[in-house]
Amino acid sequence: MSGAVRRTGHTMLLIGRSSAGSIVSNWGLACLSLIAAFGVWFLVQDVENPRTRAIVPGEGQPFVPVEALNVPNAYLVQDLPMVQVDVEAREGDIERLSASDFRATVDVHSLFPNGELSPADGVSLPVSVTSKRDGVRIVRVLPATVQLTVVQAEAKTFQVQIRRTGSPPAGFREQVDEALVDPAFVTVTGLPSLVASIDHVEVVVPLSGVKDETYMYEGEVVALTASGNSVTVNLSATRAKVTLSTPQTFSVKSVPVLANPINFPAPGYRVTNIQVEPSVVTATGPDSVVDNLSTLLLDDIDLTNATSSFTRTPQIKAPPGVALDRLRVTVRVEVKLIECTPGATTTTPCSSASIAVAPLFVDPPLGLTFESGNYTAQVHVSGPADRIAQLKPSDIKVTVSLANGLPGTGTFTPVAVAPSGVKVESVEPMTLRLIPVAP
Repeated sequence: MSGAVRRTGHTMLLIGRSSAGSIVSNWGLACLSLIAAFGVWFLVQDVENPRTRAIVPGEGQPFVPVEALNVPNAYLVQDLPMVQVDVEAREGDIERLSASDFRATVDVHSLFPNGELSPADGVSLPVSVTSKRDGVRIVRVLPATVQLTVVQAEAKTFQVQIRRTGSPPAGFREQVDEALVDPAFVTVTGLPSLVASIDHVEVVVPLSGVKDETYMYEGEVVALTASGNSVTVNLSATRAKVTLSTPQTFSVKSVPVLANPINFPAPGYRVTNIQVEPSVVTATGPDSVVDNLSTLLLDDIDLTNATSSFTRTPQIKAPPGVALDRLRVTVRVEVKLIECTPGATTTTPCSSASIAVAPLFVDPPLGLTFESGNYTAQVHVSGPADRIAQLKPSDIKVTVSLANGLPGTGTFTPVAVAPSGVKVESVEPMTLRLIPVAP
């Protein structure tokens, strides 16, 4: 704190102390003391932060734009200039002044004495500037007058087009023919050369992540050239409300159902057949999900220590958002005692296994192919325990003939060949879908 400020504070403190003792008995003296204190404070302000003059905005900063007032609708003021302002204000305030702290206007009413433009061209008119901040006095405007060129405006009506960015999530699709824009048309007004350069008027609507059946969006209306550059003109509406229909889309498809056996029967027993009824169910749901369904799995069928055939009604595992025409199916599991393959000695223990083998599809009908997917054939084998223990899926060859297949979902019987000493007890039928070959 400077010496002047310290002295002022000390003076105010003495005045306050002398006034406090008699403030109740002498109100006049108290008020006089308060006025004197404020007078000293204002005096210090003039010393520490004096009023001064400066031209703002300074060089290198944007000047104050001039706004034309009382311009008839059919006319435009071309190339409005910018000005500087000579101001008087506190030194600390002047340092913070910018173009946004002022409003510069020029009244063109005198150019239209009868509502029509006067023949005079390039007329100079005075500029009026007001400050948006208190304590700032306008001394003069630089320049004090500006020369204006007024031209007749061009007007043209355009339909507001929708430019979509992004797309709705999978399972949702916009109904393009149901799109609504309010307002549907706007009138652009501006210099003839600028209006002539406009190709279209649009509002941009982002669609990424939209899951609303009726999607409403309000955006800025922009006039653009054919190359996509923005054109500065006046618009009858600067914003537009867009309403889009983006419902969730659904597909219906027949999908095969596969049993999912786990663990093994009791030693000496094997599974000879697993039958699912019905083997195909109808799935309904978002097309992005249903179209990619090739099979549906059931809840696990536990074979642990089974010694006889049994029936279960497991639930079908459906993906989220997918509805099925039934929730459960009937699964019949046939379990039989293992008979060793011919040639095995009586001392050789017998065993069985169910092995998933990737099949080879052959003989596709002309013009058809099978729908892509991860297909496996369940092959039930039996034989000496040591051979079964060493058996690998690649040791078994499975082929599926697609001959006589028809478009759509069908059931086919695989043929399996096992290595010597291993018996193929059964192969579960496979359900798959034949589709036209892509052109």
